[in-house]
Amino acid sequence: MKLKSALDYQQGRIAALDLVKNDNGQITLMAFDQGTVITSHKAPGDALVQVLEGNMAFVVDGERRELEGGDYFTMSAGTVHEVYAVDKSKVLLVIIKTDACGCGSKNKEAEELLPEN
Repeated sequence: MKLKSALDYQQGRIAALDLVKNDNGQITLMAFDQGTVITSHKAPGDALVQVLEGNMAFVVDGERRELEGGDYFTMSAGTVHEVYAVDKSKVLLVIIKTDACGCGSKNKEAEELLPEN
């Protein structure tokens, strides 16, 4: 199976498919319709974000980063960030949870900001 084709876009929404999820972290494929947003929140663990297709903007600790298909970046647990879909975009999110910032697996607030499947 091709990773990008494992999840379809949904009009006006952010679709998400957990490929792996347990107490230690998760790997989630996300499909953002153009203009969708995830408001400011803290990363619930160390994270790797890879844009598979499209164009995304991330505001990380107040600094705007624009990424397109093939680009990636990493964040430490507790990093405050926002997510904006400039175009229809697919993103692979890998989170490894840690309690170093007090925002690990016991912090449901950050996890609730992620879209439901």
